[in-house]
Amino acid sequence: MDRLTEMEAFIAVVDQGGFTGAARRMEVSKSAISKYVAALEQRLGTRLLERTTRRVEPTEIGIAYYRRARRIVHDAQEADAMAGSTRMPPTGRLRVSVPAEFGVTRFVPVLGGLLMDYPGLSIHTDLRQRNAAPVASAEHDLTLSIDPEMSRPAGSRLLARSAHHLVAAPEYVARHGAPARIEELTEHALLHQALDTAAETNLWHLISASGESRTVRCNGPLTANDDLALLEACLNGYGIACLPGYLTGERLRDGRLVPIIPTLAGQALSISILSPESEFTPPKVTTLIDYLSSAYGTQSADWQ
Repeated sequence: MDRLTEMEAFIAVVDQGGFTGAARRMEVSKSAISKYVAALEQRLGTRLLERTTRRVEPTEIGIAYYRRARRIVHDAQEADAMAGSTRMPPTGRLRVSVPAEFGVTRFVPVLGGLLMDYPGLSIHTDLRQRNAAPVASAEHDLTLSIDPEMSRPAGSRLLARSAHHLVAAPEYVARHGAPARIEELTEHALLHQALDTAAETNLWHLISASGESRTVRCNGPLTANDDLALLEACLNGYGIACLPGYLTGERLRDGRLVPIIPTLAGQALSISILSPESEFTPPKVTTLIDYLSSAYGTQSADWQ
């Protein structure tokens, strides 16, 4: 058997906590993973994994071997990629971690041109909650991050900017009117995020045209831990929401939403992308980053 493949299988088992996850990651059968690991343990003459009913854990020697093997496999993959990068179009599977709401509305929809231009490229999109901390890891080739503008992750590349604004459906405004001043907002149904944190989340932190910070307490009929749900509620006339421009831009333009007190702005956001530190960046990674930068550079005028 190929030694590198045995190492990859062992690494995948440790990373995924079991043979099933490792098989899914390497896109082979579970029995193939078992054979690779068994062959590796037999060749080394030692047990690398302890198998329990719930999980597979590396032994003490397995932990040490895992650390060295990861470096070896990583270096081999980089060497292959570097050797082929000058003559081959980008190919292979890209694993990208993306905030769920952005992935559904902005990431997946723009990929058509890229996949058409590079038929040898495939993209696995791993959706996560936006409030989950983005971490560049070996699990993903790229991690797309949406953060307060002043908190962009170190080492990331900026793709676009967006900002929160107050919006409502025309039907809501027709029934309840539109507030003209910030003091009138509390008289309306305010839809807001409710996250599973100890922090108070029913507050909007807004900035006036003069730069003054204002806080509004929300007491609307609906809360959600996801902006897509709030957007849907807003479109259906449930109330006023404070949403990022990458979700509302097109809907404001086509009239499905209307701005509320447009002189007020919510949190400014940076949309950036980061990858694990490496001496060599594979062509498939740089190709996707450049493609997204170009695509979002064209679209993001609507997101401010």
